[in-house]
Amino acid sequence: HVRSRRQRQMCIRDSPPIVDAKKIQKFKGPVFVIAADSDIQFPGDKLLARAKEIFSNFKGGHLLKDSKHCPSFKEEDRKAFGVIFNNGLNILNKEASK
Repeated sequence: HVRSRRQRQMCIRDSPPIVDAKKIQKFKGPVFVIAADSDIQFPGDKLLARAKEIFSNFKGGHLLKDSKHCPSFKEEDRKAFGVIFNNGLNILNKEASK
């Protein structure tokens, strides 16, 4: 799957900073992580395992299959990602309302 130069630039520009484990201890909100199984920067299975370790408030996660660092821009993949994202938000909203 080939991405355009603009898509690659957007992916790089929007990459999150590396998490500092000490600073993250101060964060008290619920956490839901979406990871990609073929991400060469942050391998999904390792990312989810690490998130469970460092976030005491880890509430769930989803491993995107056949996905790299940036999700696919195909329409059907974007729709599927939207469902996953909304499921994560629902989990977080339920936790926040407790």
